[in-house]
Amino acid sequence: MRLDKATLSRFGTFRVPSFLWDAFSRYACWIEPAIVNEWIDLMGSWDLRYRIDDYHRGLQWVEGRRDTSAVRQMISQQLETGSVECVWTAKNLRATGFDVDHCFPWSRWNNNDLWNLMPATHRANASKSEKLPGDLLLKEAHPRVVSWWEQAILGTSREEQFFSEAEASLPLLGQKRTVEGVFEGMLQQRLRLKTNLRLAEWLGV
Repeated sequence: MRLDKATLSRFGTFRVPSFLWDAFSRYACWIEPAIVNEWIDLMGSWDLRYRIDDYHRGLQWVEGRRDTSAVRQMISQQLETGSVECVWTAKNLRATGFDVDHCFPWSRWNNNDLWNLMPATHRANASKSEKLPGDLLLKEAHPRVVSWWEQAILGTSREEQFFSEAEASLPLLGQKRTVEGVFEGMLQQRLRLKTNLRLAEWLGV
């Protein structure tokens, strides 16, 4: 079963007060394990056939692994037939050397979504490191980011994954699936991460 927007909407709707949502966003690294442990204790009280270790293994989050291999392959495929620009410097990448950058740093927000993985030069990626791109820098990169999505993702088998991931992790995308809507969501998420996590900003190479 794919837990996409259409599937979840069949269960109805509920609302979360904004102050609770903000608290969950800020303290997720503590709230999530607390909820998992409470859930394990509850399940253990229902059925004693399983050990506590079995419940912990069953509730492990399997997608929390830093992996850029799919996007690296996409960049390589694009370079075979054309060019790919570094979203931060506008320099053409070479097949012999490029990086896949997490636009919003993995170390502070574990997100491997397609929209968050960007083609970049080694130098730009190293300079950016674990910093959050500045607001002006991200806006300046807008045409290259959107061009990358249109070039490598739209019209391919990964288009549905791209928009589903964006709808799940970015705010206020609205009803229409467009790359401009995704980018607008990125700008808002950047501000949220800056405000909530106090991340250092990167202003460019």
